[in-house]
Amino acid sequence: MTEREFPIKIGNTTTPLSLVFQYEDELPELKPEIYDAMFPISIVDFVRMFPAILIENRLFYLIEREDAEVTR
Repeated sequence: MTEREFPIKIGNTTTPLSLVFQYEDELPELKPEIYDAMFPISIVDFVRMFPAILIENRLFYLIEREDAEVTR
């Protein structure tokens, strides 16, 4: 896994948030539809890697959703 850390502010505290790339062979067992949603945003650097966000030792995998609405 490769990692890059960014501090984020949640409420009155600053929490470290890390963008990580996990190697394909390190992924937990996933349902095929979850893997299919993760695949388009994966990258290949000799091996396939999948992006995730690490917050307080909890790993959140990123997926692509075509039906997602973006609001700002």
